[in-house]
Amino acid sequence: MFRATTLRFEYDFQGPGGVELLRRTRTKETQRRLRELEQLELVFAYRAGASVYRLADRIRIARQTVSAVLERHGVRVDTGEQSRRDGRTTKPDPGIFLGP
Repeated sequence: MFRATTLRFEYDFQGPGGVELLRRTRTKETQRRLRELEQLELVFAYRAGASVYRLADRIRIARQTVSAVLERHGVRVDTGEQSRRDGRTTKPDPGIFLGP
């Protein structure tokens, strides 16, 4: 497991020009590694038409992580530029299911 630190700032806005920092907190988040089965589900869903953004949102990971997993498995990630030139659009298959 990896640990990531997140900083959170809370401010009090007191009208024009008046800002006061109320509190700064640090939280530690545990990052988990995707299991091989989860990675293969990402590959399958992407090839079935799901977007990187949709996949990342579904399993609550960064889109960059989805792209990295896909590239590690030899999948060429479409940046959208080629699709726009060809007049294609990628619409995710609503039947795609990624486990909880």
